[in-house]
Amino acid sequence: MRDAYEAEAAREMEAWHAAQQARADAKHAKHVSAAREIAYQLVSLAERAAEYRAATGQLVPRREWRQLLAMFFAGDPQLGPPPPPQDAESEAAAAAARESMLRLGRALVDDYLACAGDWLRADGPIGHDELLGQVGVLHWFGLLEIPWKTATDAESSLPW
Repeated sequence: MRDAYEAEAAREMEAWHAAQQARADAKHAKHVSAAREIAYQLVSLAERAAEYRAATGQLVPRREWRQLLAMFFAGDPQLGPPPPPQDAESEAAAAAARESMLRLGRALVDDYLACAGDWLRADGPIGHDELLGQVGVLHWFGLLEIPWKTATDAESSLPW
């Protein structure tokens, strides 16, 4: 009897967790969709302002700007085209592009930290000052404690 009750309770708990996950996924999809629409509306608003400025060389007049803002807040489709629909292919392409940008960003950070590529320095890598050696790097990593009590003590002990 007890085993049957525990098995029934476990099935109900699994069903409840599955329903909670489905609700969370639906809520996430709704928020992503709303954020996408808002981003496209912002881009449309910026494009309209840029087109006006390119055509006239002046800022958008206040009255027209307020009308554009009212259209933006109302979600008026006349402001600009709606966002393109998301499908599995475009999501996969976006994920691949995001991953390549992350790899590129990591490579750029590695180049910066190693002072290589565009970040090549004639004075040597960052943190290798001849006067201070690696004091700054060691201090930041907590490997060296600098016994300065105040900022004025630190300033007075600097070699320059």
